[in-house]
Amino acid sequence: MDSLSRRRFIAAVSLISGAFAVPACVVQGESGEGAEGKEEGELYAGLILLKDGAPTPAFVRLPMREMPIMCGTGVGRGGPEPTGVHVAFDSASELARAVPYQLVAPNATSTGFETEGGDLILYPGGEVFASNITFLRKSAVSKAVEIRAHLCSYPNHPAPFPIWSVEPVEPNGPSAPLEKVTFLPVPGVMQRSRNGYLFHWIKDDVLHILTIENEASPVEAPALDDVVSWIQSMDIVGG
Repeated sequence: MDSLSRRRFIAAVSLISGAFAVPACVVQGESGEGAEGKEEGELYAGLILLKDGAPTPAFVRLPMREMPIMCGTGVGRGGPEPTGVHVAFDSASELARAVPYQLVAPNATSTGFETEGGDLILYPGGEVFASNITFLRKSAVSKAVEIRAHLCSYPNHPAPFPIWSVEPVEPNGPSAPLEKVTFLPVPGVMQRSRNGYLFHWIKDDVLHILTIENEASPVEAPALDDVVSWIQSMDIVGG
């Protein structure tokens, strides 16, 4: 694997496994067992909305298969062997033809977004664990990346999928409440960050996690009206 392919592999695995880190553990605060009598969140659109630090409800069904092992730490010394396979694609259309579910992308003509490429993580038998498409919006003048977006999709996920709000850890600190929204392909949930947004929705039993971040500023998010417009412009890739 050449250095460029290796960087692409590391970036894809970090992004996809990072987005799936919480559901892979499915633990925050106490475990669901022994948490009787405590509020178990709100079911909404295939998601379970939980307060910061709340336990995972016992009724959350774990994925049929665990996340594949992508890093061979300790290989040859008794460590785990990698089980995941990474496949990189030059275009979203190529990726869309390789997965058994629909993918969407912002309309390039109306939004100015372009696709950087796609990634697929497979189990050893060829089944899809997750896919990712990266979108970029560049400055018309400098050509520097202004907005970066990632759409990670998971056909095998906890159900209902748990999402936690984030409370500030200090006075006037950042928080990320769970906001129900209807401008996604189907109803879902939005969380705000310092420089962007995180969206979750489930369609046809596939979990989609969309991140949109302002690359030009670590503390200023894109205008929400613009983000809504970009999302509502989304077309089915290859459709």
